Amino acid sequence: MKKIYSVALVCLSLISFSSMAQMSIGLGGGLLKSTEDNAESLLGGELTFKYGVTDEIRVGANLGYYQTSEEILSTKFTSSLVPISVSGEYLFLEDKFRPYVGLHLGLLKAGFKVGDSKASDSYFSLAPVIGVDYEVSDQLGINFNFKYGFAFYKNDFTDEMESFSTISPNIGVYYKL
Repeated sequence: MKKIYSVALVCLSLISFSSMAQMSIGLGGGLLKSTEDNAESLLGGELTFKYGVTDEIRVGANLGYYQTSEEILSTKFTSSLVPISVSGEYLFLEDKFRPYVGLHLGLLKAGFKVGDSKASDSYFSLAPVIGVDYEVSDQLGINFNFKYGFAFYKNDFTDEMESFSTISPNIGVYYKL
């Protein structure tokens, strides 16, 4: 029985080491802003993990945090958005400069704090993305992307589905594992 576990462990190790060149982690910063009039921009960033299924297609997971706060008459107002998503992307060129299009699906958690009172809600989100990766070296690169997100929710008063939209330009770095 120990031999079976040993063989399975060796096989999994070989598979993971052979696929290491296809994985990357990234960290980026940017803005997230509602498309509604007079909406404030939230500053923040995202942590990304991507896996290249083929040379042109990759999938991934993303975790972000964006926040803004201000103080009015000694009361602090804070709002935050936390996008959590899985992604699929299609890359166009096979060079140091690689434009891509993609789609992020997931959850958008919105939090609000006024003084000591807190409220939060979660929405299903869908965000088409366009971007470009630029390889600085074999393992290090720069990423720029722009997302136009849609968040969907059920209005409790009208019992209908509604949505709001956001825009999010980001720039960051990534490291190929």
